[in-house]
Amino acid sequence: MGLNKKKPVPEYKSAGNKIFTLGNSDQNIDGHPIIPEGVKISSSENQIQPELKKEKVILVAEDDDFSFYVIESLLIPYNYKIIHAKNGKEAVDVFRSQEEISLVLMDIQMPVMDGFTATQEIRKIDKIVPIIAQTSFIQDKVKEKAIDSGCSDFLTKPINSDLFIGKVEKYISKN
Repeated sequence: MGLNKKKPVPEYKSAGNKIFTLGNSDQNIDGHPIIPEGVKISSSENQIQPELKKEKVILVAEDDDFSFYVIESLLIPYNYKIIHAKNGKEAVDVFRSQEEISLVLMDIQMPVMDGFTATQEIRKIDKIVPIIAQTSFIQDKVKEKAIDSGCSDFLTKPINSDLFIGKVEKYISKN
């Protein structure tokens, strides 16, 4: 009786008196539970615990309900926490009260306070947080004004989902 060279030899870890197989399901040749990726064993507590990752929070400043719904539906699969502000003033107030915001998606044309002014106010609080302007205005002067106001990047509406997610991932991974 020899080792079957086609099957990988499982790697074992123990947590107290429990033994676990590391890897994917085809390595479970001996009946021990599999430890999924992204989970660590805490031997001091004798139990498996998920690694704690800081939740990414996105502030979406958008006055149009349909536009917010589109943005939210694109972000939900990525498990971000989404905070909705319906105007620029509310966005600034929310930003001021929430320390954990990783990214701001800022509509330019909103009631009470526009996105340019809201961005300038947020920049007084935090010079680093990425702010992506979004608008249906595609003129270069609007894009230039957004960047001059402190936006990190710019997206036009209607939203191209691949471009949108690409920019969100680019900026959120830096934070």
